Amino acid sequence: MRHGVHIWLVAHPAKMYAERGKELPVPGLYDISGSANWANKASIGITISRPDMTKPEVEIHVKKVKFRRVGQVGIQYLRWNKATGKYARAYEEELNL
Repeated sequence: MRHGVHIWLVAHPAKMYAERGKELPVPGLYDISGSANWANKASIGITISRPDMTKPEVEIHVKKVKFRRVGQVGIQYLRWNKATGKYARAYEEELNL
């Protein structure tokens, strides 16, 4: 924040397994190799999950926000819009906004 620089680091979680009869869990900050370092150093921690690969919805999970002025922890649901080639909030697309 002090230097006005924003860096995105993208890391994929280790292989995740679902319990029998259940969906894959949403990846967390501690599911990345060397996880404690990733989780502790990040100012903002975001994970992206697509629970059902047959549907266009994805879940954006904001797991960590170190500074309240830049955001808050929560979940946002997005849906892929084939016509526009963009993601939009699921409810906005349903309302054709």
